[in-house]
Amino acid sequence: MAESTDNLAAVLHGIDDLRMEQIPIPVPGPHQVLVRVHTVGICGSDVHYWTHGAIGNFVVREPMVVGHETSGVVAGVGSEVKDFQVGDRIAMEPGLPCKGCEHCKKGRYNLCADMKFFATPPINGTLARYVVHDSAFCYKWCSFVGTSVGVTSPLEPEKAVGRGDEGREDGRSRKFSSNSQIEEWEPFQVLRDFHELLIQPINGAFPLQNPSEDVILHRPHRLRGPRRLGQRPSLAPVGRLPDNVSFEDGSLLEPLSVAVHACRRANLQMGNRVLVLGAGPIGVLNMMTAKAAGAGRVIVTDLDDSRLALAKKLGADEVINVRNKRVVDIRAEIILAMGSEPDISIECTGAQPCVETAIMTTISGGVIVLVGLGASRIEIPIIESACREVDIRGIFRYVNCYPTALELVASGRIDLSGLTRAHYPLEQTLEAFKRTQKADVVKVFIQC
Repeated sequence: MAESTDNLAAVLHGIDDLRMEQIPIPVPGPHQVLVRVHTVGICGSDVHYWTHGAIGNFVVREPMVVGHETSGVVAGVGSEVKDFQVGDRIAMEPGLPCKGCEHCKKGRYNLCADMKFFATPPINGTLARYVVHDSAFCYKWCSFVGTSVGVTSPLEPEKAVGRGDEGREDGRSRKFSSNSQIEEWEPFQVLRDFHELLIQPINGAFPLQNPSEDVILHRPHRLRGPRRLGQRPSLAPVGRLPDNVSFEDGSLLEPLSVAVHACRRANLQMGNRVLVLGAGPIGVLNMMTAKAAGAGRVIVTDLDDSRLALAKKLGADEVINVRNKRVVDIRAEIILAMGSEPDISIECTGAQPCVETAIMTTISGGVIVLVGLGASRIEIPIIESACREVDIRGIFRYVNCYPTALELVASGRIDLSGLTRAHYPLEQTLEAFKRTQKADVVKVFIQC
């Protein structure tokens, strides 16, 4: 368990009232791990609670620790925890469902009415030195590198608990023999569509989606990744992040999971033409995820040229600035750039004009996924959607998406290094929150 008594935390007391306070270091329960937090990314929801004191029905009525995009190092384990040990580098899925309701039993635990989600009132978040979390929603992983000849080596324990990626002396991954330090094999199940990879025990309750070929799925907290059928995958000791995955990558798995869920809700297939409306952090990650899942052509729209330039650099086929343009003209420009109407539109702004653009532009029989949240009521051309059978689907957070997000990063299918970022120590949390309002970088990180 932690020997330190320092547990500095960012505590929100009300609108524009964010304070740095010492709070007790929590003690993990039987099925929990104590985590020495390393990196927390600031989300738009954190900023919204700070500036408005509420999001919808979730109102800050008492002091609450903020933050939920989190990676860190295990500092202690509960008596019943078997899959983790002190020194393991982990990412933390921030929601804890009840595990017993109808939605949880069907595998759609993101819809659980009793969900306890970090930094959603009244649940405390993770922007502190130490937090505890249910081990079932903590993830540690290793990656396949190339073929089965070798994998990325783990950080040494003393380096794993450091405050940076000290193990990456030259920025390159180290290799070691696939026969070294191999733990016992876990059962696996062969699937086909990489983007449908789910975390699921072989006889688990969570149903698979659209099984097809060439993907291996291991039990929770074990290796997962693409391979050729019949090929024996290499193993690294469970619990050590590969050198090519940083703590910042680990915290970015939370918004990346939103994008994975959005692409799944869209039933995105290889070759689909995709329109992403909005080039903010979530929009960019949706673009990158769509490309990784096999989208044929992806176009991104936004009002800001610098954001669009970054989206283009990170893989968008075309970008369109829609500032001061009519929906009918935007539609025509998108179709000209796409070569046809998009099969899928992923709306990441919540703005009424963008929702209308998605409805008017998506091909008949296509799908719109609403990711962005704006006003509670907006005016949209619903008859246009109904008469052309354009499905409108919402998403709420994510479900069974963290393992896929982990492997997308660890395998190199998604490279997060190009996302612009800023860094602040925990003591400068207020300055970090103010920096997010400038919107000059994709993500602001706080090192705890």
